Amino acid sequence: MKSICFVHKDIGDIDRGGVCVLFKAIMAGLTSSGWRVSCITQREFSMPGINIVTLPTTKDPILYSEMVSEVVEKFKPDIVECSNWKFELLDYSKRQSRFARVVVRSDPSATTLFGIDLDNLAQLEKELCLNADMVLAVSEFAKKDIMKKYGLKDVRVIHNSIDTNTLIIPESVRIPECIARDKINVFWCGKTTLMKGFDLLKVLIAESPNDINWILNIGNSIEEVLRDDLKKENVVILNNLARQDQVNIWKNCDVFLSTSRVEGFGLALAEALALGLPALVNEDCQVYKEFQPNEAIEYVDPSNVENILRKIKELSKYKVNYDRLNAEFHREHMIDESLKVYEELLK
Repeated sequence: MKSICFVHKDIGDIDRGGVCVLFKAIMAGLTSSGWRVSCITQREFSMPGINIVTLPTTKDPILYSEMVSEVVEKFKPDIVECSNWKFELLDYSKRQSRFARVVVRSDPSATTLFGIDLDNLAQLEKELCLNADMVLAVSEFAKKDIMKKYGLKDVRVIHNSIDTNTLIIPESVRIPECIARDKINVFWCGKTTLMKGFDLLKVLIAESPNDINWILNIGNSIEEVLRDDLKKENVVILNNLARQDQVNIWKNCDVFLSTSRVEGFGLALAEALALGLPALVNEDCQVYKEFQPNEAIEYVDPSNVENILRKIKELSKYKVNYDRLNAEFHREHMIDESLKVYEELLK
Protein backbone atom coordinates (compact mmCIF):
# COMPACT_ATOMS: atom_id res chain seq x y z
CA MET A 1 0.00 0.00 0.00
CA LYS A 2 1.31 3.42 -0.96
CA SER A 3 1.61 5.89 1.87
CA ILE A 4 1.77 9.64 2.35
CA CYS A 5 2.08 11.98 5.31
CA PHE A 6 0.74 15.54 5.27
CA VAL A 7 2.37 18.09 7.55
CA HIS A 8 0.76 21.39 8.44
CA LYS A 9 0.28 22.91 11.87
CA ASP A 10 -3.05 24.56 10.91
CA ILE A 11 -4.91 21.40 9.86
CA GLY A 12 -7.78 20.97 12.31
CA ASP A 13 -11.45 20.21 12.77
CA ILE A 14 -12.21 23.92 12.50
CA ASP A 15 -10.81 25.20 9.22
CA ARG A 16 -8.11 27.83 9.45
CA GLY A 17 -7.36 29.19 6.01
CA GLY A 18 -7.40 27.70 2.54
CA VAL A 19 -4.54 25.28 3.13
CA CYS A 20 -6.56 23.46 5.79
CA VAL A 21 -9.42 22.90 3.33
CA LEU A 22 -6.94 21.87 0.65
CA PHE A 23 -5.11 19.21 2.66
CA LYS A 24 -8.30 17.72 4.09
CA ALA A 25 -9.73 17.38 0.58
CA ILE A 26 -6.59 15.63 -0.69
CA MET A 27 -6.47 13.32 2.33
CA ALA A 28 -10.06 12.25 1.74
CA GLY A 29 -9.37 11.64 -1.95
CA LEU A 30 -6.26 9.57 -1.27
CA THR A 31 -7.86 7.36 1.38
CA SER A 32 -10.69 6.56 -1.04
CA SER A 33 -8.03 5.65 -3.63
CA GLY A 34 -6.45 3.11 -1.27
CA TRP A 35 -3.52 5.11 0.09
CA ARG A 36 -2.42 4.94 3.71
CA VAL A 37 -2.58 8.54 4.92
CA SER A 38 -1.14 10.17 8.02
CA CYS A 39 -1.09 13.75 9.25
CA ILE A 40 1.08 15.83 11.58
CA THR A 41 -0.50 18.98 13.02
CA GLN A 42 -0.65 21.16 16.13
CA ARG A 43 -4.43 21.37 16.36
CA GLU A 44 -7.30 19.17 17.45
CA PHE A 45 -8.15 17.07 14.44
CA SER A 46 -10.00 13.86 13.68
CA MET A 47 -10.72 12.28 10.31
CA PRO A 48 -11.80 8.71 9.54
CA GLY A 49 -9.00 6.53 8.19
CA ILE A 50 -6.21 9.05 8.92
CA ASN A 51 -3.37 8.38 11.38
CA ILE A 52 -2.98 11.71 13.16
CA VAL A 53 -0.20 12.98 15.43
CA THR A 54 -0.69 16.28 17.25
CA LEU A 55 2.58 17.91 18.26
CA PRO A 56 3.05 20.45 21.07
CA THR A 57 2.74 24.09 20.10
CA THR A 58 6.01 25.98 19.78
CA LYS A 59 6.86 29.40 18.37
CA ASP A 60 10.26 28.14 17.21
CA PRO A 61 9.82 26.87 13.61
CA ILE A 62 13.30 25.29 13.57
CA LEU A 63 12.52 23.25 16.67
CA TYR A 64 9.13 22.31 15.26
CA SER A 65 10.74 21.13 12.03
CA GLU A 66 12.99 18.83 14.06
CA MET A 67 9.98 17.49 15.98
CA VAL A 68 8.23 16.79 12.68
CA SER A 69 11.24 14.84 11.41
CA GLU A 70 11.10 12.44 14.33
CA VAL A 71 7.46 11.59 13.61
CA VAL A 72 8.02 11.23 9.87
CA GLU A 73 10.92 8.85 10.57
CA LYS A 74 8.53 6.65 12.56
CA PHE A 75 5.77 6.74 9.92
CA LYS A 76 8.20 6.01 7.07
CA PRO A 77 5.80 7.18 4.34
CA ASP A 78 6.59 6.99 0.63
CA ILE A 79 5.81 10.68 0.25
CA VAL A 80 5.65 13.53 2.73
CA GLU A 81 4.12 16.90 1.91
CA CYS A 82 3.93 20.33 3.50
CA SER A 83 3.39 23.92 2.43
CA ASN A 84 6.27 26.39 2.15
CA TRP A 85 4.91 28.37 5.14
CA LYS A 86 7.13 27.90 8.20
CA PHE A 87 9.17 25.24 6.27
CA GLU A 88 7.92 22.37 8.44
CA LEU A 89 9.88 19.71 6.53
CA LEU A 90 13.14 21.64 6.33
CA ASP A 91 14.96 19.45 8.84
CA TYR A 92 13.67 16.23 7.28
CA SER A 93 14.59 17.40 3.77
CA LYS A 94 18.22 17.73 4.86
CA ARG A 95 18.52 14.32 6.53
CA GLN A 96 20.69 11.86 4.67
CA SER A 97 18.60 9.06 6.14
CA ARG A 98 15.33 10.34 4.71
CA PHE A 99 13.26 7.76 2.89
CA ALA A 100 10.23 9.72 1.72
CA ARG A 101 10.05 11.94 -1.34
CA VAL A 102 9.45 15.52 -0.22
CA VAL A 103 6.71 17.57 -1.87
CA VAL A 104 6.20 21.27 -1.10
CA ARG A 105 2.88 22.85 -2.10
CA SER A 106 3.73 26.51 -2.21
CA ASP A 107 2.01 29.82 -1.76
CA PRO A 108 3.89 33.00 -2.72
CA SER A 109 7.05 33.66 -0.71
CA ALA A 110 7.00 35.24 2.74
CA THR A 111 8.47 38.47 1.36
CA THR A 112 5.63 38.76 -1.15
CA LEU A 113 2.95 38.03 1.44
CA PHE A 114 4.33 40.29 4.17
CA GLY A 115 6.53 42.80 2.33
CA ILE A 116 9.64 41.82 4.34
CA ASP A 117 11.54 38.63 5.07
CA LEU A 118 9.97 38.24 8.47
CA ASP A 119 12.36 36.36 10.81
CA ASN A 120 14.30 35.04 7.80
CA LEU A 121 11.30 32.93 6.79
CA ALA A 122 11.75 33.38 3.04
CA GLN A 123 15.38 32.22 3.11
CA LEU A 124 14.44 29.06 4.99
CA GLU A 125 11.44 28.47 2.72
CA LYS A 126 13.83 28.70 -0.22
CA GLU A 127 16.16 26.14 1.34
CA LEU A 128 13.27 23.71 1.80
CA CYS A 129 12.07 24.15 -1.78
CA LEU A 130 15.56 23.60 -3.18
CA ASN A 131 15.84 20.37 -1.17
CA ALA A 132 12.41 19.09 -2.24
CA ASP A 133 11.80 16.39 -4.83
CA MET A 134 8.84 18.33 -6.20
CA VAL A 135 7.55 21.86 -5.75
CA LEU A 136 3.93 22.61 -6.60
CA ALA A 137 2.39 26.08 -6.73
CA VAL A 138 -1.23 26.78 -5.81
CA SER A 139 -1.61 29.32 -8.64
CA GLU A 140 0.23 30.76 -11.64
CA PHE A 141 0.92 33.85 -9.55
CA ALA A 142 2.52 31.75 -6.82
CA LYS A 143 4.60 29.88 -9.43
CA LYS A 144 6.03 33.05 -10.94
CA ASP A 145 6.74 34.46 -7.51
CA ILE A 146 8.60 31.48 -6.04
CA MET A 147 10.54 30.82 -9.23
CA LYS A 148 11.83 34.38 -9.01
CA LYS A 149 12.28 34.61 -5.24
CA TYR A 150 13.62 31.09 -4.66
CA GLY A 151 15.53 30.65 -7.91
CA LEU A 152 13.54 27.53 -8.83
CA LYS A 153 13.49 26.22 -12.39
CA ASP A 154 10.82 23.53 -12.32
CA VAL A 155 7.53 24.31 -10.60
CA ARG A 156 4.15 22.83 -11.49
CA VAL A 157 0.81 24.49 -10.88
CA ILE A 158 -2.02 22.61 -9.23
CA HIS A 159 -4.58 25.20 -8.30
CA ASN A 160 -6.08 25.12 -4.88
CA SER A 161 -9.70 24.05 -5.12
CA ILE A 162 -13.13 24.09 -3.58
CA ASP A 163 -14.95 21.14 -2.09
CA THR A 164 -18.61 21.71 -2.89
CA ASN A 165 -19.58 18.97 -0.43
CA THR A 166 -18.64 21.35 2.41
CA LEU A 167 -20.88 24.08 0.97
CA ILE A 168 -24.16 22.19 1.25
CA ILE A 169 -26.56 23.30 3.97
CA PRO A 170 -29.91 21.52 4.49
CA GLU A 171 -32.95 23.62 3.65
CA SER A 172 -34.25 23.00 7.18
CA VAL A 173 -31.40 25.00 8.75
CA ARG A 174 -32.57 28.40 9.91
CA ILE A 175 -31.21 31.69 8.60
CA PRO A 176 -28.68 32.92 11.18
CA GLU A 177 -29.66 35.78 13.46
CA CYS A 178 -26.71 37.89 12.29
CA ILE A 179 -28.29 38.19 8.83
CA ALA A 180 -30.21 41.48 8.59
CA ARG A 181 -33.20 40.84 6.36
CA ASP A 182 -33.82 44.55 5.74
CA LYS A 183 -30.20 45.34 4.77
CA ILE A 184 -27.55 44.31 2.25
CA ASN A 185 -25.40 41.68 3.94
CA VAL A 186 -21.72 41.81 2.96
CA PHE A 187 -19.46 38.90 3.88
CA TRP A 188 -15.71 39.43 4.44
CA CYS A 189 -13.31 36.82 5.77
CA GLY A 190 -9.64 37.03 6.68
CA LYS A 191 -7.19 38.16 9.32
CA THR A 192 -6.69 41.67 10.65
CA THR A 193 -3.57 42.15 8.54
CA LEU A 194 -2.33 44.49 5.85
CA MET A 195 -2.06 41.55 3.47
CA LYS A 196 -5.80 40.95 3.82
CA GLY A 197 -6.45 44.69 3.50
CA PHE A 198 -8.15 45.01 6.87
CA ASP A 199 -7.08 48.66 6.98
CA LEU A 200 -8.93 49.23 3.70
CA LEU A 201 -11.99 47.44 5.05
CA LYS A 202 -12.10 49.68 8.11
CA VAL A 203 -12.25 52.77 5.91
CA LEU A 204 -15.13 51.29 3.90
CA ILE A 205 -17.08 50.42 7.02
CA ALA A 206 -16.50 53.85 8.58
CA GLU A 207 -17.99 55.57 5.53
CA SER A 208 -20.77 53.08 4.79
CA PRO A 209 -24.48 53.78 5.26
CA ASN A 210 -26.53 51.84 7.80
CA ASP A 211 -28.34 49.84 5.13
CA ILE A 212 -25.23 47.68 4.72
CA ASN A 213 -24.72 44.91 7.29
CA TRP A 214 -21.04 43.94 7.52
CA ILE A 215 -20.38 40.34 8.56
CA LEU A 216 -16.69 39.81 9.29
CA ASN A 217 -15.41 36.26 9.76
CA ILE A 218 -12.04 37.06 11.33
CA GLY A 219 -9.25 34.51 11.56
CA ASN A 220 -6.85 34.03 14.45
CA SER A 221 -3.66 36.07 14.21
CA ILE A 222 -1.76 38.89 15.86
CA GLU A 223 -3.59 42.13 15.07
CA GLU A 224 -1.55 44.19 12.62
CA VAL A 225 -4.55 46.48 12.25
CA LEU A 226 -6.59 47.11 15.39
CA ARG A 227 -10.31 46.34 15.28
CA ASP A 228 -11.32 47.93 18.61
CA ASP A 229 -12.94 50.87 16.86
CA LEU A 230 -15.28 48.68 14.77
CA LYS A 231 -18.22 49.28 17.06
CA LYS A 232 -20.87 50.34 14.56
CA GLU A 233 -24.29 48.74 14.96
CA ASN A 234 -24.11 47.32 11.43
CA VAL A 235 -20.90 45.30 12.05
CA VAL A 236 -20.97 41.65 13.15
CA ILE A 237 -17.62 40.06 14.09
CA LEU A 238 -17.35 36.27 14.13
CA ASN A 239 -14.48 33.83 14.61
CA ASN A 240 -13.73 30.16 15.24
CA LEU A 241 -16.88 29.11 13.42
CA ALA A 242 -17.62 25.48 12.66
CA ARG A 243 -17.62 24.95 8.90
CA GLN A 244 -21.38 24.43 8.63
CA ASP A 245 -22.11 27.56 10.65
CA GLN A 246 -19.73 29.60 8.50
CA VAL A 247 -21.28 28.36 5.26
CA ASN A 248 -24.82 28.93 6.50
CA ILE A 249 -24.01 32.57 7.27
CA TRP A 250 -22.04 33.05 4.06
CA LYS A 251 -24.70 31.67 1.69
CA ASN A 252 -27.35 33.95 3.23
CA CYS A 253 -25.33 37.07 2.48
CA ASP A 254 -25.76 39.17 -0.66
CA VAL A 255 -22.21 40.14 -1.64
CA PHE A 256 -18.70 38.82 -0.96
CA LEU A 257 -15.94 41.39 -0.50
CA SER A 258 -12.18 40.83 -0.60
CA THR A 259 -9.84 43.70 0.18
CA SER A 260 -6.74 41.46 0.03
CA ARG A 261 -3.61 42.95 -1.48
CA VAL A 262 -2.06 39.51 -1.98
CA GLU A 263 -3.46 35.98 -2.02
CA GLY A 264 -1.87 32.69 -2.93
CA PHE A 265 -4.95 31.42 -4.71
CA GLY A 266 -8.26 33.03 -3.76
CA LEU A 267 -10.15 30.13 -2.22
CA ALA A 268 -12.66 32.40 -0.49
CA LEU A 269 -13.55 34.02 -3.83
CA ALA A 270 -14.06 30.61 -5.46
CA GLU A 271 -16.24 29.45 -2.57
CA ALA A 272 -18.28 32.65 -2.62
CA LEU A 273 -19.05 32.17 -6.32
CA ALA A 274 -19.97 28.54 -5.67
CA LEU A 275 -22.37 29.71 -2.96
CA GLY A 276 -24.04 32.05 -5.43
CA LEU A 277 -22.60 35.34 -4.19
CA PRO A 278 -21.31 38.05 -6.54
CA ALA A 279 -17.92 39.40 -5.51
CA LEU A 280 -16.07 42.69 -5.19
CA VAL A 281 -12.29 42.20 -5.13
CA ASN A 282 -9.21 44.39 -4.85
CA GLU A 283 -7.92 44.98 -8.38
CA ASP A 284 -4.34 45.01 -7.06
CA CYS A 285 -4.55 41.33 -6.01
CA GLN A 286 -2.97 39.65 -9.03
CA VAL A 287 -4.14 36.07 -8.44
CA TYR A 288 -7.77 37.06 -8.88
CA LYS A 289 -7.01 37.67 -12.57
CA GLU A 290 -6.66 33.88 -12.95
CA PHE A 291 -10.41 33.48 -12.54
CA GLN A 292 -12.02 33.24 -15.95
CA PRO A 293 -14.02 36.28 -17.08
CA ASN A 294 -17.15 36.42 -14.98
CA GLU A 295 -19.70 39.20 -14.71
CA ALA A 296 -20.16 38.23 -11.07
CA ILE A 297 -16.66 39.47 -10.21
CA GLU A 298 -16.02 43.21 -10.01
CA TYR A 299 -12.40 44.38 -9.75
CA VAL A 300 -12.30 47.65 -7.86
CA ASP A 301 -9.85 50.30 -6.76
CA PRO A 302 -9.81 49.82 -2.97
CA SER A 303 -9.28 53.53 -2.37
CA ASN A 304 -12.45 54.53 -4.24
CA VAL A 305 -14.88 54.11 -1.36
CA GLU A 306 -17.82 55.77 -3.10
CA ASN A 307 -17.55 53.41 -6.09
CA ILE A 308 -17.29 50.32 -3.89
CA LEU A 309 -20.36 51.23 -1.87
CA ARG A 310 -22.29 51.84 -5.10
CA LYS A 311 -21.11 48.49 -6.53
CA ILE A 312 -22.21 46.66 -3.39
CA LYS A 313 -25.77 47.89 -3.95
CA GLU A 314 -25.67 46.97 -7.63
CA LEU A 315 -24.25 43.49 -7.10
CA SER A 316 -26.63 42.65 -4.26
CA LYS A 317 -29.32 42.08 -6.92
CA TYR A 318 -27.13 39.76 -9.02
CA LYS A 319 -27.39 35.96 -9.15
CA VAL A 320 -24.21 33.98 -9.88
CA ASN A 321 -23.87 31.30 -12.53
CA TYR A 322 -21.78 28.64 -10.79
CA ASP A 323 -20.89 27.01 -14.14
CA ARG A 324 -18.59 29.93 -14.90
CA LEU A 325 -16.05 28.83 -12.27
CA ASN A 326 -12.78 27.48 -13.70
CA ALA A 327 -12.79 23.68 -14.05
CA GLU A 328 -9.29 23.49 -12.54
CA PHE A 329 -10.62 25.04 -9.34
CA HIS A 330 -12.68 21.96 -8.50
CA ARG A 331 -11.67 19.40 -5.88
CA GLU A 332 -11.67 16.43 -8.26
CA HIS A 333 -9.20 18.11 -10.61
CA MET A 334 -6.81 18.96 -7.77
CA ILE A 335 -6.90 15.42 -6.40
CA ASP A 336 -6.37 13.85 -9.83
CA GLU A 337 -3.43 16.12 -10.64
CA SER A 338 -1.88 15.54 -7.21
CA LEU A 339 -2.17 11.77 -7.63
CA LYS A 340 -0.35 12.01 -10.97
CA VAL A 341 2.53 13.81 -9.23
CA TYR A 342 2.73 11.26 -6.41
CA GLU A 343 2.65 8.32 -8.84
CA GLU A 344 5.38 9.93 -10.93
CA LEU A 345 7.62 10.39 -7.89
CA LEU A 346 7.22 6.72 -6.95
CA LYS A 347 8.20 5.31 -10.35
